[in-house]
Amino acid sequence: MAGAPPRSPTCLAPNACPSCLLSHSMMSEKQKRVRPRGTKLNGRTRYLTESELTAFFKVAGRSKRDSFLFNAILFFGLRSREAAELKLSDFDFENLAVTIKAVKNGLTRSYEEIPPELWHRLKMYLKIREAHPKNPYLFPHRYLETAAMTAIGVQSLFKRICQRAGIEEHSVHDLRHSRGRQLALLNLSPYRISRHLRQKDSASASRYVDLRDDREADERIREGSRVF
Repeated sequence: MAGAPPRSPTCLAPNACPSCLLSHSMMSEKQKRVRPRGTKLNGRTRYLTESELTAFFKVAGRSKRDSFLFNAILFFGLRSREAAELKLSDFDFENLAVTIKAVKNGLTRSYEEIPPELWHRLKMYLKIREAHPKNPYLFPHRYLETAAMTAIGVQSLFKRICQRAGIEEHSVHDLRHSRGRQLALLNLSPYRISRHLRQKDSASASRYVDLRDDREADERIREGSRVF
């Protein structure tokens, strides 16, 4: 029939309905996304500056849960799903070790060198978490008794804290990039950075070395510049 709109493969009607076309368009857009939305700005890897991190954690620190959640995301370089699906059994309090299970083709790793302050914040959080004795997850779902907080829930919580802190144009994944940049500033090799972030390919960590070099170059340019 002339002039008829193209049929959506997900619609059983002879002609595609607007809602099916919209749904198909949204699915295609999601399939195109390789990295979390908002991760890059102008083609560059994004991270929170020290002043932004200070402002963010000043707000997050008002909640024992949020303080530990986002400090853990920053220290371990957790993806939102990795953070949401942490279990109490992943934390070995006797040996002071934490196991992070792999997602997105990453590596499962056990960490032993963990700042004491992070353990302290975890213990402070567990005191208020006692209301969920049957839930195996560290961050329980708001309504479901034995389910975990969702990755979308982690992302939304990050956005709300950013708004209260006056921080714009960031996603929770930028905390992972911030950690990678911090490790690069410690002059760790791409291999060591990728190991900490549970990446199979050390080439993926080269972006953080580039961020370090960009900062060092900018500082040298500033120091060597003359204002007339």
